[in-house]
Amino acid sequence: MNRVIHITSRVVLQRWLIGIAVLLVIALPFLYSAIVVPLSPGEQAQVSVAMIALALLVAFKRFMRPLIVFLSCFASMRYFYWRVSSTINLDSSADATVSLLLLVAEIYGLLILFLGYFQTIEVHKRTPLTPRTLPAVDIFIPTYNESVDIVRRTVIGARAIDYPYTTVYVLDDGRRPAIQIMAESLGAVYVSRPDNHHAKAGNLNHALRRTDGELIAIFDADHVPVRGFLNKTVGFFEDARVALVQTAQHFFNPDPFERNLNLVGKIPPEQHFFYHVIQPGNDFWNSAFFCGSCAVLRRSALEEAGGFKMETVTEDAHTSMELHSRGYISVYLPMALAAGLATETYRAHVKQRIRWARGMAQILRTDCPLFKKGLAVEQRLNYFNAMLHFFFGMPRLIMILAPLSFLLFGIHPIKADVPAVIAYILPHIGLSMIANSTISRNYRHSFCSGVYEVSIAPYTAVVTLLALINPRLGKFNVTDKGTNLDNARFDYETSWPTLALLGLSALALMIAFPVRLLAYGWHGADPAELDAVLINSVWALVNFVTLIAAACVAYEQPQRRAAPRVRRFYPCTLTFQDRTIACRSEDLSESGVRVVIDRAIDVSGVVQVSIRSDFGPEVLAVAANVWSRPGKSGDVEAAFSFVQTDSKMRQELVQLMFSGDESWAEQSYPKDRVWRSFWNLVTTFWRISAPSVSEHGHS
Repeated sequence: MNRVIHITSRVVLQRWLIGIAVLLVIALPFLYSAIVVPLSPGEQAQVSVAMIALALLVAFKRFMRPLIVFLSCFASMRYFYWRVSSTINLDSSADATVSLLLLVAEIYGLLILFLGYFQTIEVHKRTPLTPRTLPAVDIFIPTYNESVDIVRRTVIGARAIDYPYTTVYVLDDGRRPAIQIMAESLGAVYVSRPDNHHAKAGNLNHALRRTDGELIAIFDADHVPVRGFLNKTVGFFEDARVALVQTAQHFFNPDPFERNLNLVGKIPPEQHFFYHVIQPGNDFWNSAFFCGSCAVLRRSALEEAGGFKMETVTEDAHTSMELHSRGYISVYLPMALAAGLATETYRAHVKQRIRWARGMAQILRTDCPLFKKGLAVEQRLNYFNAMLHFFFGMPRLIMILAPLSFLLFGIHPIKADVPAVIAYILPHIGLSMIANSTISRNYRHSFCSGVYEVSIAPYTAVVTLLALINPRLGKFNVTDKGTNLDNARFDYETSWPTLALLGLSALALMIAFPVRLLAYGWHGADPAELDAVLINSVWALVNFVTLIAAACVAYEQPQRRAAPRVRRFYPCTLTFQDRTIACRSEDLSESGVRVVIDRAIDVSGVVQVSIRSDFGPEVLAVAANVWSRPGKSGDVEAAFSFVQTDSKMRQELVQLMFSGDESWAEQSYPKDRVWRSFWNLVTTFWRISAPSVSEHGHS
């Protein structure tokens, strides 16, 4: 039924798109005339206000999304035509160089905007498919330098999966005796190899040749699956053309943007948009790709494709593209059926994104999807967009440096007056924000993308350029996990490029801007010069605010923890002083539990805690009270630290924390409100000095 509905919806949309395309071809002369018709700034402003008002009027109606996208594209094309026909500055070689570089950066942005609309205008929301047959599944857990504790949790979760025919393999490229002892003690098969050739892809291919399960489930060393992972994914493989089932990745700790900017619970995680908007959009076009973890693949399809691709450092996306080019189907299930660790520091985040950017640039350079045999047109476009996205670094830098070139050196990046800029750029930006807001469905808040990209733009700009020049340059960087930090500190070493841009912007705004303004007042220069001062100063100010937020991401908030802590509501009992009290857990870790008792009572000292769930055994533990405090409505909130934990108890606690099928089902965040998001942006510097909430998720 799932597949029938999907095929029907795709056919309906494809027919709709064909119809629209025919209409557009017929209407092309009129559209062209509408795009290029010259209007005064006042007339353009009236058209802009009408389009924005119409978009806001229909923004809450899902079926009107194509109209909003059309309005956005129309406004952007009018803006781009105005830019090309009226604002390019060729007065000098310096002006021409900066002006043309800025135009190229804007062309890149326009291309990404339009490809993004195509990719996400419709999404496929799948539900689990119960398997009628139960093929054997090999579960691969590749690891390199993760701690024994991190890998242990994943092995326990994999071994607890409710499926009859599984074998868990720990693929250790670190060749560590402690990992081998742990894996074998938990019933997993330990696999190592004599070298680390081709990093993760080589590790997976090494195991592929030594196993024989019909299907292969892959989890990164920090991703712990729920019990029902295979029962919710294996059913899709009854279609012999399905080679990949990818699920949404979920992270139980805040990423550096949430934690360091003190926005935990106020904005969705940085990767939320990808897993809940982009991948479902890809899935509609049979373009959903492997993300390296939390996925199941068909062995025969992998073997036909020659195993996991080893030519690039993003073997996951590259392997998916190869499978699609051979006619196989991918499935994306937008459910969080495993949870792992997000990058825990700004440095780790930059390191991870450098690898992703390098890998995507390598694929574009060596195996460009636009020319790859076997891919459908929509697959070519979606893969191309996925790779082109990581080239945002250089355009972002150009957009930051362009207004500074005028304020600091007198180079004019554009020739325009203030009314024209307002009349053309506001509908271009405003309608794209409205369109993206309706598409993102609150999975990414306004202005966040700018902070995300600016914070790593200097690094991605360099690595993508180098990868295009020499695709073999660079190596596979492993993301560090399990970081602790006792005190807050600023990561100057990683953030220096952002700080340099911030310093230049501050110099331009605080010194160059007043000087140019005074010079205009003293010398009575051409009014066009005043327009240039105002346009570039406002532009630089907007960039300055974004740069402040991007720099603040490097202010690492403390992370003190003994073990991950997650919110879990289980019935519990406390036994102490010959009394037994019923209560409910609020959160749980391998080192302790926090409970709420429905009456005022003294629970100081040592108690016996019993924790029960609708799956797995009852957990009994001796625990010492850490603190107690009055709760709401006359209850008592108390935290306990486990006094003794053995291997069996740790396994049971990990299952209680991670193995429940609904463990990660509830993920709610405040709705995106433009003014609130803007306030979050401009108050970043003051907010990070507030008491840190970074301990959320750990104990």
